[in-house]
Amino acid sequence: MDKYQIALLANVRKQLQEWTDQNKEIPHEEVYRFLHSISGTAATIGLHYLGDRSRELMEAVEKNQKKTWDYAELNAFLLDIIKICYQDEIQSVEDINKPLEISEKTANILLVDDDLSMLMYLKEQFEKQGWYVLATASKEKAITAFYELKPDCFVVDVHMKDGTGFDILSFLRDKTKQLFVPIVMMSVDNQRETRLKAFKLGADDFFVKPLDMEESLLRIGHHIERKQMFNSYLMFD
Repeated sequence: MDKYQIALLANVRKQLQEWTDQNKEIPHEEVYRFLHSISGTAATIGLHYLGDRSRELMEAVEKNQKKTWDYAELNAFLLDIIKICYQDEIQSVEDINKPLEISEKTANILLVDDDLSMLMYLKEQFEKQGWYVLATASKEKAITAFYELKPDCFVVDVHMKDGTGFDILSFLRDKTKQLFVPIVMMSVDNQRETRLKAFKLGADDFFVKPLDMEESLLRIGHHIERKQMFNSYLMFD
């Protein structure tokens, strides 16, 4: 089992323990976000059964439309997931943002996802391409980092605990247009309405989780090439 899988399983166990410690009913939306996050990450990093089962449970939750869950019934509902999640290793954002040793940086990428195991995995995959990556799980930090980093590509997940990727796009919409920053949105939600909303808010691309990593890297690389060509035209003028 690799470090990404260990980190994901640890984060799932951490959330389950928090619910146990709270000893109160859990909002329907919180359960849905929990399953949404797992289903989007697990299959991408090789935990296919966990990803498939999480997606099935997420669809069941979506149809159920309960307002709240007590822990006993939620524990029974999530039994298959609980059985898998037995590793103990927590990865912090500070650890994630330790860069790999790279001989040459070819582009700056701002990466936003509140699933730390996905952040960890994508950051390393991007850095292997020679890109400098700033990864964050916070909406507020993402906005601040955008102004400081001036990224060549902005990759953001749709669903986040402290808001949504749509909120970030809405806030930065004028800024991204002025700087011609390619925006890639990611989500396990492949509904037409979600994709249309992303493009209406200025997204240039939309990736469906679980990601095909080879295709995702190629598409991001093409966006970066167009951005750098745009920058060279500005310098020439």
